[in-house]
Amino acid sequence: MSDSCLAVHLSNFADLTEAEERLLGDLEKEPASYSGGTEIYAEGEALDQLFIVNEGWLASSTMLVDGDRQILQLHYTGDLVGAAEVSLQNSFSTLTTLTNVTLCRFPRSELGELFAKQPRLAALIYGMGMINNVILADRLKALGRTNAKARIANLLMSIIMQIRLMSGDGDISFDMPLTQIEIADAVGLTPVHVSRVLGELERQGIIERASRRIQLCDEKRLSAIAQYDNRFSDLDTKWLPSA
Repeated sequence: MSDSCLAVHLSNFADLTEAEERLLGDLEKEPASYSGGTEIYAEGEALDQLFIVNEGWLASSTMLVDGDRQILQLHYTGDLVGAAEVSLQNSFSTLTTLTNVTLCRFPRSELGELFAKQPRLAALIYGMGMINNVILADRLKALGRTNAKARIANLLMSIIMQIRLMSGDGDISFDMPLTQIEIADAVGLTPVHVSRVLGELERQGIIERASRRIQLCDEKRLSAIAQYDNRFSDLDTKWLPSA
């Protein structure tokens, strides 16, 4: 397995050559560790770097006019963070660590150089970004057109599929770093409503909770409640340029 977390992530879409893995590994040579609750950058801040998540969970969020926070996206091991802002001078969101995190940061210019040297890697990174856009559109649909139970089920399914993508594990249990307040910020509910729905999912035997650990017990039912579409099962890589 490659030493590059980004390479492992991209290999879910296509087999990488040694040269491609080396180039990606060059972007992850200077990891830095951050404790949970650290703000990496703030909304509106000038941003000329990108980040690869070597380990841990982060959240991108924005502040609403009434002072409430909306969590826009969660980031996991292997993710390339900041690519959505690559065409903007300033960040449109705040990036905060949810757990202890290891990040590798590199200037945007290095991404441009990688694109020039390796067109297929450029296509893979572009394709990964487009899948993330579809997943965000699915979340937007869930927030706007489904009930509270479906919203939380959709969030859980999204987390489970991202973990499975990197680990390959079929049976999923994980430590949930999001508090009920943060889950509420992600799905547009109150913390009380989040607590009620999680309790209902547990009573129905769909999940089990022990402290902050969640065990998935009935994926089929959770997926049905969430109206979840697994976008990673519908990948098309025939359009990629040859290695």
